[in-house]
Parts: sequence; structure tokens; C-alpha cells
Amino acid sequence: MIPQIIAHRGASYLAPENTLAAFRKAMEIGADGVEMDVQKTLDGGLVIHHDYIIDLHTDISGRIYDMTEGELKDLDFGSWKDVAYKDEKIATLAEALALCRSMEGCAVQLEMKSTMDNDPDFVPRVIEEIRAADITDRLVVISFNHDLLRQAKALMPELRVGVLLYGAFESMVLPPPVIWKDLGLVNGMEDEEAALDEELAALPVDDADAFQKWLLEEFEDNGDTVMFAPGEPFYGTPGKGKNEVRMAYVLKQEDLARAMDILAVAIKKYNETH
Repeated sequence: MIPQIIAHRGASYLAPENTLAAFRKAMEIGADGVEMDVQKTLDGGLVIHHDYIIDLHTDISGRIYDMTEGELKDLDFGSWKDVAYKDEKIATLAEALALCRSMEGCAVQLEMKSTMDNDPDFVPRVIEEIRAADITDRLVVISFNHDLLRQAKALMPELRVGVLLYGAFESMVLPPPVIWKDLGLVNGMEDEEAALDEELAALPVDDADAFQKWLLEEFEDNGDTVMFAPGEPFYGTPGKGKNEVRMAYVLKQEDLARAMDILAVAIKKYNETH
């Protein structure tokens, strides 16, 4: 499987996040697809926005679930980013999916946000819009709320879904098998282990997870430290990747060079004291 570059909330570094402008920009600069968040308005509309509040992205204070779709459409969701995006409107799910459908090869990761009132009609409406957009072949529905994913799979068995997880290092593990079964998922980690061997870097430490905790809690170099993803959770084989890490993508080459310098100092000090 060839890795894809998915623009989180669109090209959110260059354009207002989760807007049609951000999705267009993402594909213009070479992304393979976009990630977006859908949530429900007061009148049952489906709009694309990550936060429940709109304070950071408009000039008023409010909450998505306390406002109607029409009220949200009257607001400027672009000027906070740059005057060039003045009067950029919040997108409906239908508008966002239609745009992605029109952009050749645009993959979509659609995150369903939990509703405040546990509206039983939320997931059915999302599924209705997905069917109407005729984009199922390049769409994956994702969520931290696994009950929403179960509802979606029940309504549309052919739908691809992805489980999102969050928590401290100790809890950042793969979904338990019961969730795989309920959602029709498989553990594809074993098939990807050969590719991971090329993507992850092995460090001269015995435990990358313990090393990372030490970096965050006990180490600094002129006020700086580094953070990476320990490699073991990426593998399906227990114990594999224990001393491997995955580094984040960075925009500035000088930041990466500084991170490597810090890492070299940290490894030396860690091995001297452990």
C-alpha cells in the first residue's frame, strides 16, 4: 500500500481550516486527500467545523450546536486567517463532499463529532449525504466515538471506517479485537511491518517509550527537548520496534537539524545514566 498525504482540515497552514478554500488548496499543492470534521447545528444541519465553539474563527462568540445553519452561514469564517479569505463561509457537509467529488482522486477522511444531545438522526443524516455525494469509494468515516461508527456500519455495511484513539502513552494502543469485529476492521499491521521497517528509525536505546518519557520529564538542552512517536505501537508483533521511533514531519529544515542535535545529546546522556 502506498502511503497517502491527507491534509488535516485541508491545507490549514495556508488557508482557513475546514473550509472549501482549504480543501481546494490542499489538492492544489499535491495532497492525496483531505480530512474534515462534521457536526450538527441547532436545526439539524450538518456543517464542517472542528471546534464546538466558533470564537477562534469568527468575530463573535458562540457554539455550533446552539446556532442554526443559516446563522452560521451569515458569518465570516475566513478573515481570522487572512484578509484574502474574508467572507469565506462555513461549509455544509453536502458542499464539502461535492467539492471533493469534483476534484480528481481526492480521498476524504470524514470525522464525525459527538452530538451534545445524542441525536439519533445524526448518523443517518451523515450517511444520507455520503450516499448522495456518490463518493463512498474514496471516503473513510472516522471518529473517537465508536458508537457512531457502529451506527454508520449498520446503516451502510460497505462503508469504510477508522477508529480514533486518544490518551497517555500507556493507553495509545490499537483498538481491542472486539471493536475490530464490530466495525468490520482487520489488523493490517502485520502486513505493513516490512514497510514500517523502512519508515521507523532505530535508536541506540533499549526502550524508546521510556526514553521519550525521560525526554519530556527530565531532560532539556538550552530549554528545548524533542518528541517522537515510539515505534512499538505501530507493529502488530508484540515487542517489535521497542527501540524504534517515528519522527514528525516539520516545515523548516533548521528545526529538524536542531532536533537531531538535541537527540544526539539526549541519547548520550540517557545511556550514561540508565
